[in-house]
Amino acid sequence: MELDKLKNIWQSQTIFQENLDNERITSIIQQKSKAISDKLYQNLKFDVMVSCLLILPLLYIIVGTELGFYHKLTALFFIILTCIGIVLYLKNQKKYQEFSTKNDLVSTLNFTVKKFEKQIKTITILNNILLLPLMFYGTIVAAQIAEIEIELRELIILPLIISPIAYFYNKYFIKTLYRNHLDKLKSHLSELQNQS
Repeated sequence: MELDKLKNIWQSQTIFQENLDNERITSIIQQKSKAISDKLYQNLKFDVMVSCLLILPLLYIIVGTELGFYHKLTALFFIILTCIGIVLYLKNQKKYQEFSTKNDLVSTLNFTVKKFEKQIKTITILNNILLLPLMFYGTIVAAQIAEIEIELRELIILPLIISPIAYFYNKYFIKTLYRNHLDKLKSHLSELQNQS
């Protein structure tokens, strides 16, 4: 009889310990997931701040150079695009904060994963489409600002040399800022979903 009591006590202790371990593991995963999510948004903020710095040379093209109207108009266009990007970033930040306060962690992480998957896809497509034309245009503007005569051959060769370097740098930049963290977040998210 006493042996049965001891056996029951031991089993209940083991079950209790397993529950504690599961709760502890879940808590650790939640903390790590929240930290990764915060890091993604912090990196996005850094990305937006760098974009803001790009407004300065564009303003210089408009105000500080004797370039033609077409170049000034193009610089203004890029300033407007950058400002639209900043406004969208601020809206998304607000949406994320509202979502995270109203929903549980798993829903918030799902929201973050979907948002950043879409963001990475958009950034990659834009980089691939705009990279070469921007390199050609940047070479023309830089040559005019420096008052250097540039031949058609140089206009073609310089962007073709710089573009692959810029492409791989952008790929590395996206992977470092977003993709690596997003992959970890997805892994934690699937663990959390399996636990619940």
